[in-house]
Amino acid sequence: MKVSVVVVTYNHRPYIEQALASVLAQRSAHEIEILISDDASTDGTRELVQAWGARHRDRVRLLISERNLNSNEVIARALRACRGDYVALLDGDDYWTAADKLDAQVRFLEDHPGCSGCFHNVEVVEEGTPWRARRNSCDEPRVRDLDDLMTMNPAATCSLMFRRAAVADLPPWFEPLMCGDWALLLLAARHGPVGYINRVLATYRVHPGGVWSRLTRVEQLQESVDVLLSLAEPFDAAHISRARSRAARYTSELALERTRLAEEDNVRWLHAIGRSRRSVARHVAAVAASIAPEPGEVAIVSGTLDRWPADQRGRWRPFPHHEGARPGKLFATGPAGTAPAAWIRSGTTYDFALYGAGQTTTPLAEACVRRRGEAFVAVGAGDTRASAVVRWSTGTTAEGEVFTSVDGGPERRRATGVAGTCVIELGPEGATTDIHLYGGDPPVRPLATARVARRRGAWIEATPNPVPPGAGLGRTTVSWSTGDGRDGRVVVSENGSDVGYHPVDAEAVVSLLRAEQERGLAALVFPRTAFWWFDHYPALAAHLSAIGGLAWSDETCRVYRLTSAPHARSGSDA
Repeated sequence: MKVSVVVVTYNHRPYIEQALASVLAQRSAHEIEILISDDASTDGTRELVQAWGARHRDRVRLLISERNLNSNEVIARALRACRGDYVALLDGDDYWTAADKLDAQVRFLEDHPGCSGCFHNVEVVEEGTPWRARRNSCDEPRVRDLDDLMTMNPAATCSLMFRRAAVADLPPWFEPLMCGDWALLLLAARHGPVGYINRVLATYRVHPGGVWSRLTRVEQLQESVDVLLSLAEPFDAAHISRARSRAARYTSELALERTRLAEEDNVRWLHAIGRSRRSVARHVAAVAASIAPEPGEVAIVSGTLDRWPADQRGRWRPFPHHEGARPGKLFATGPAGTAPAAWIRSGTTYDFALYGAGQTTTPLAEACVRRRGEAFVAVGAGDTRASAVVRWSTGTTAEGEVFTSVDGGPERRRATGVAGTCVIELGPEGATTDIHLYGGDPPVRPLATARVARRRGAWIEATPNPVPPGAGLGRTTVSWSTGDGRDGRVVVSENGSDVGYHPVDAEAVVSLLRAEQERGLAALVFPRTAFWWFDHYPALAAHLSAIGGLAWSDETCRVYRLTSAPHARSGSDA
């Protein structure tokens, strides 16, 4: 029986000798062949592997790119050349740490003939730091099937071994992808589930030149979306549909990251030009009103309605809107009450929003819950007719600044310090007060936020907040009142994971736009913080031009008319 080891490398000069030595160190009862696939390295890696191959001609075959391919063709050509019954993968910047790693995986696959492949735990190290961690948790399932693997990639490349027959025929869509390990897992899982060995048998290195770690978070999420949306034959229609559905999770996370970056850029832009959010919002609202006069409705893309002038909100609605979307999960109901939340995780922000009967957009009050040691802003009941008690902490030894704004108006500094308590005056009846804790220099984005509305004494708070640190999950108790005896709903969402509905691709956007047209939507507004949509959905601008046209464009917004003939204007026309 023969085992093929595929080593993929590109500019790995500082690491490649350790990787290859870890392959030679394998004590195996099986014949091992080594295929090194180098993607035209320019740092001396190519010369190293050529010299190494010359010393081990009986075991090594080299596949060298004449030009950099930067695609999965580097892996695909090596897999096509493999002669072994089993194929193990190793990137040139990682290394194996157990001499019986190959035999352990062969033994697993021999004992589990229904499995198409297997992987094991690895130690993750970050170059230049003492940080180390295990890739897989102690509760990693012992077997994952195709449906499970469509949710996430649980394996490091250096831990993978497949039956060669499971990855022998690679479809055309595989090669253009940037990262191949997840796609290989999915392709292999068509032939049977993938097993897990609960041992640390390799080290995965994180460094600036890594194929994955050098990508920005946006690029990593986009690659995950691309893998799932690329699935075609030999997968059947049911699995392709399921992959498309799973891609929605990454699309929403990608949308959140793009929105975060856009918000940071917007803060810098506003500071540079000396304008407030409120003045920009009024300008955008006036532009939209001139393009879609009443009673025409206007949709704002990736926006919250409470940022816009109160006299305009009645005819505005958010986009995208999906009938299946919900503003978080229902936590409790009733005009007043208390309820425990015994599942507070470190690193996660929980937003508890109190809505009145029939409300779905602007809550009566909100509470933001975190664990101690993390930045937070918490709002207590106080005298909710006119004021509220605010507690805050930066979660570090660095000082922060607490600012408030009413209905998106100018921000006012209320307090400074590492942590503290203060009383703030609320806006007039019906107004919403936003509370932001800033840190850093310059303060680009809030460390934490909270919101409270002055509406007939409505309030919501959590005790304790922040939740004490410790192992496992934390616990707090949420209390609330609508203030007028009417029924209320408490909804909870996790900041950073529940970002609402975002279409998975341009086709889904077009479908939603057509539905909005049928409902009589007059205009679609892209504020500056939503300009990223045109990069995210490349076909969007052409479709909008075809169904109505660009009616206004300046540095604050782009407005598309949906129901009348297009006549584009710019800020210079005003």
